Amino acid sequence: MLQTVMVDSGKRGSRTAGRRPDIDRRSFLTASGASALAATAGCLGGGGGSSDGITIGGLFGLPGDHPAGTGMKQTTEVLVENLNADGGLLGEEVELVTRDTEFDPATARDGYRELILDESVDVTTGIYSTEVGTAIFDEVPEFETIHLTGGSAPDRPMENYDDYKYWFRGIHGGYLGRATANYAASHFEDLGITEVGIAAEDVDGFDPVLEEFAAGLPSSVNVHFEERFSSDTSDFSPILDQGEQNDIQMMVGFVSQGGSALMSQWAQRQPNYMFGGGDVFSSNPDRWENTSGEVEYVWSYIGGAAPGLEVTETTSQLIEDHRSMFDGAAPPHAQSYTQYDAILTWAEAVKEAETTDIDEVVSTIEEMTLEGSTGTLDWYGEDGELPHTPQFGEEYVHPPVMQWQEVDGEGRQIGLYPDTVRSGELQIPPWVSL
Repeated sequence: MLQTVMVDSGKRGSRTAGRRPDIDRRSFLTASGASALAATAGCLGGGGGSSDGITIGGLFGLPGDHPAGTGMKQTTEVLVENLNADGGLLGEEVELVTRDTEFDPATARDGYRELILDESVDVTTGIYSTEVGTAIFDEVPEFETIHLTGGSAPDRPMENYDDYKYWFRGIHGGYLGRATANYAASHFEDLGITEVGIAAEDVDGFDPVLEEFAAGLPSSVNVHFEERFSSDTSDFSPILDQGEQNDIQMMVGFVSQGGSALMSQWAQRQPNYMFGGGDVFSSNPDRWENTSGEVEYVWSYIGGAAPGLEVTETTSQLIEDHRSMFDGAAPPHAQSYTQYDAILTWAEAVKEAETTDIDEVVSTIEEMTLEGSTGTLDWYGEDGELPHTPQFGEEYVHPPVMQWQEVDGEGRQIGLYPDTVRSGELQIPPWVSL
């Protein structure tokens, strides 16, 4: 089991395994600014391995309090534990040092700089929210250290490859929209669904999801309205009314932190249309319990994987290892799996290249293909559709679609699409007549 101790650096953090001596550059940073140190950043980490060990820097939001930050940190710990049990990397013990982003861009930026300048990490990883991802993305050209984000943020194009070649992301947000549209194209016609409305929480992360979903919908589907709502919305009657007034058959909802009430009010009201699309928290194993079963009949993409939606043998092994390390619990969030795949990719590239040299590892990742917990990871290179993102497709990475159903008195996530995770059929709520 990993031993975690606190690092006194003015922020909440942890280090696993042994500790590398701190290099205090704060006074120099104050006098000279971050730009003066950027030229030396490549020397502070990313070498060919040393007697000090290899250090991974993790940026996780509210670990212990938020399921995404908790799960992303935990699956990274699983990987570190497994690496060290197998002799480490390049014969060196692997350490994990973390900073809590608190889902705040400024806090995350400070933590990112600390990891590179104070902790001399070889690589950074983590990040969940779009706002935090954007803040760190803009730092990458300055510090020239590989970062592998476990989420999709930010879903910005790599405008200058040479500047941003150090950035990798475990999934593109648009893939979630593509997966949802693929399910609609494959099943809506058979279900007789042609009339839909769209309601999406007004957060940046849903922009690429909506764009790809709209582009992939079959022509037989009529979209009667598309409503964006604020995360602090509490009364969704106007949106639910609009669905009934337009005689829709499906409300396609994309909800995050503030949108869960839309799903709950749909379940309580029981209008004559279904609800599904993208409920960010539907991937969480405790979603059924936390909603007192109101999530029943809601279908959603999963932004990674989940128990019962094991995409590969690596998925099953990760869940098993996680249960072993964390009191029988499965990873608590879908991004736990994309995070694992991101840092797994770096570790496997280091093994293949036999060095932590930044440029060599970047080139190795671009050329390698490996099995991850979310599918086969074949990363786009410089000339690919989405540089430094795993390719999309059923043979590569395709976020699964599932529905919460009651089975033997318990809520379960039933795989619907693609066939690699399919374990049942879509259930129609008894109050809905299609």
